[in-house]
Amino acid sequence: MASSTSSHPAVAVVMSTYNGERYLKEQIDSILAQAYPNILVHVRDDGSSDGTLAILADYEKRGLIEVDRGQNVGVTSSFYLGIAAVVDRADYVVLCDQDDVWHADKVERAIGVLGKYPSDTPLLHYTEVNYCDGALARQGVSHLCRFVPCFEGLFFENCCSGNVTTINQSLARLVLESGPERVFYHDWWIALLCACFGHLVYDPEPSVEYRRTGENVSPTGAGVKLAIHRLKEALDANRLSPISGQLEKLLDEYGDIMTDERRATLELFCARGHRLRKALYPHRLRQTLVGEAAVRLLLLMGRL
Repeated sequence: MASSTSSHPAVAVVMSTYNGERYLKEQIDSILAQAYPNILVHVRDDGSSDGTLAILADYEKRGLIEVDRGQNVGVTSSFYLGIAAVVDRADYVVLCDQDDVWHADKVERAIGVLGKYPSDTPLLHYTEVNYCDGALARQGVSHLCRFVPCFEGLFFENCCSGNVTTINQSLARLVLESGPERVFYHDWWIALLCACFGHLVYDPEPSVEYRRTGENVSPTGAGVKLAIHRLKEALDANRLSPISGQLEKLLDEYGDIMTDERRATLELFCARGHRLRKALYPHRLRQTLVGEAAVRLLLLMGRL
């Protein structure tokens, strides 16, 4: 179990599993092989019905991880419960998917950078990933972050993927205080809170081998195929309402304590109407030009 020392602050890895037996051992083994020496691994299972629990029980029996066997509540609430279980025991929390493979220096790199900032400031460290197929053959490097976003640059797009996210205790407590209601994606919400009240720290060097499997995997790299995918994603009507709801939650719960400038910006994008003002907003809102054009069109149409 991790405990703070002056040279190695306590780190808790929080993983949420759900029917992840196929790749789970490789992921856990890569966590246990981290160069950083002071790590607690907390896994919350979200009601798996395959062999996931048996795999977790084996590691638990050997004292390598702790396991919370939960009911199915969905990924966002599951991560909230996982963070709540470790927040009093960790200076930093690292979010973890069930099917990646971590680079051995992943945690060490993140803590080395975040340790240079004041601990009472909400902090989030994130990196790029190596895209891989199911057998971990590399397919390319992500370009999640072409520029470090300002506050409004996270309104309509998240470039801080949860599987490469490390947060400090200050941000973890802020996240828990907010609760999971009206949160679209947990990692997106965490990034929004940090951009509003703390500091985002970007590292362009990949820190995980990120498996991309299944029929709905998006293309990598660049070119027409990727541009078309990005445009379809940006125009997906099923995503628009939850995105707006997440911004309204931020305004409702934190509008009174954010800076006047940020509150005014958030109020503009939460308000009904003002289509032209939104569409002509003078700062970038998405990472790519295709995404930028799509979100401006949606704002002009009044769909966001």
